[in-house]
Amino acid sequence: MTLSDMGGAPQTVPPTLLFADDDFDVVDSSGRMPLPPVSLLETLPQATLEKALWWEGHILEVLNGLPPDAALGGMRGTAAGRRRL
Repeated sequence: MTLSDMGGAPQTVPPTLLFADDDFDVVDSSGRMPLPPVSLLETLPQATLEKALWWEGHILEVLNGLPPDAALGGMRGTAAGRRRL
């Protein structure tokens, strides 16, 4: 992830370090990026469309630490990250 404060230079930080820090919290997120216009999506077979939407949500969760439909202040990290190894 790339982070910056209001006046600082951006820094790249591995998400695992952030999620392990109790002081870390997501205060702003660009949210879900827009998909192509609906007319293009409607040309896909239903199964392909559902799979594409699932992947989009999964990738956004990996990038942002929260699923796209998570409430503000929700639990960070993926289910896999919360499992004991």
